[in-house]
Amino acid sequence: MAEANGWLRAFDAPIVLPSGTWLITLRDAIPHLSETVPKREHKHPRILLAATELTDAAEGRALIMHVRIAITGRAKKQPTIRSQRLTT
Repeated sequence: MAEANGWLRAFDAPIVLPSGTWLITLRDAIPHLSETVPKREHKHPRILLAATELTDAAEGRALIMHVRIAITGRAKKQPTIRSQRLTT
């Protein structure tokens, strides 16, 4: 079942891109993905995830926060866990 507002669903707070462009609704995120991502990266798992989350959110199957995380690239910046040796 599609969400009532679909592609016009708004982010909780606008996403401000480094270029100064604001993404306010899911519809605003479409050109960002299609026009700013180089063609050679269109099949990259991170980009495919963002596109999938975007579509799913518009259709009411995913949270808008997931789109925000995918668009801003925070999903790729996972902390590295390093084991530390304790000396006594």
